[in-house]
Amino acid sequence: MICVVYSSRYGKNQHCARLLTTNFRAAGQETNLYSVGEVRPRSLPDARFYVFWAPPGFTGRPPQTIVRFARVLGRTRVSPRYAVASVRRAGSASMSPRLAQILEGAGFEKHGPRLDLDAEKSGTIEAGYEERLAAFADDCIRSRS
Repeated sequence: MICVVYSSRYGKNQHCARLLTTNFRAAGQETNLYSVGEVRPRSLPDARFYVFWAPPGFTGRPPQTIVRFARVLGRTRVSPRYAVASVRRAGSASMSPRLAQILEGAGFEKHGPRLDLDAEKSGTIEAGYEERLAAFADDCIRSRS
């Protein structure tokens, strides 16, 4: 099972997390989608693979809501594996390396790719993002094998 866990301020990360979930399901993968604001970490089903989708903060750091969520989840699971993804403002720093460091400190094993999509100030996500999401889903599935 794959659990996609997301945090979204303006809806871009939520939209992409939903599209990613659709890609996993189209590939025959049992996948659940969760918002960190709507579910407690301990209530998630056991999964061997988690995708964390979060927007970078203004400082390039992941939001504290997803950091706290990941730390609790990591303590309640046995060697969970992960991948990280984000929609960030074009040209801004990626929060993925920092979130990966937090996840590994919480007991997760890196076992998947990383994806950073760019969005313009207007909110428009980069051209071709659907194809990049599909490729990211394929990479995640391959990395689980």
